[in-house]
Amino acid sequence: MAKRPCTTQVDQPGKLFLYKQKSTLINDHASATQDRTKYDHDIKLHTDGLIKTIIKNSRELYSNLRDDFRANWGFNTVLIIIVFSYIGVFIGRFKLEYDKTKLEYEKGRLRAVFFHLGEEEQMNEKAKLEHEKAKREEKQMELDHAYKMMELSLRENFDPQRIKQILSNEQTPSSSK
Repeated sequence: MAKRPCTTQVDQPGKLFLYKQKSTLINDHASATQDRTKYDHDIKLHTDGLIKTIIKNSRELYSNLRDDFRANWGFNTVLIIIVFSYIGVFIGRFKLEYDKTKLEYEKGRLRAVFFHLGEEEQMNEKAKLEHEKAKREEKQMELDHAYKMMELSLRENFDPQRIKQILSNEQTPSSSK
C-alpha cells in the first residue's frame, strides 16, 4: 500500500484546517495488471468541535467505502463471512468457558454445603441411617425366621416313617385294582 505525503492547506486561520490526503490502494482482484484505485479524502479539523469534525469526516469516508464495497461485493462478502465466523467462534468458546466455570463453581458450592452441615443436620442424617439399618436387620430376621419355618415344615413332611406310610398307602390301593 503506497501513500503519498499529506499536503497542508490553511483556510480561514483559526476556523478550519484542511488536510488533503491522497492514498493509493492496489486492487489485486480486478485484473492481472493490478488496477490502482485512488482515494482522495479531505480531513477537515474544525476548531469549534471535535464531534463536528468526526461526523463530517466519517460521512465522507463512509461514502467512499460504500462505493468501493459495491464495486467488489463478492470479495467483501466472503471477507465479512470469514470475520463473522471468527467472531462467532470466539463468542462460542467464551460461552463454553463461562458454562464450565459456572458448573465448577456450583459443584464446589454443593461440596461446601455437604461438608459443612450443622451438627444437628449431621445427627439427623446419622439417626436416619441407623433407623434404615434397623429396618433392614428386622426384615432380614423375618426372612430368616420364615426360612427356618419352611425348613421345619419340609422336615416334618419328609420324616422317614411318614414317607414309608405314604408309600405303603400308595401301594395298597394300586394292588387292589
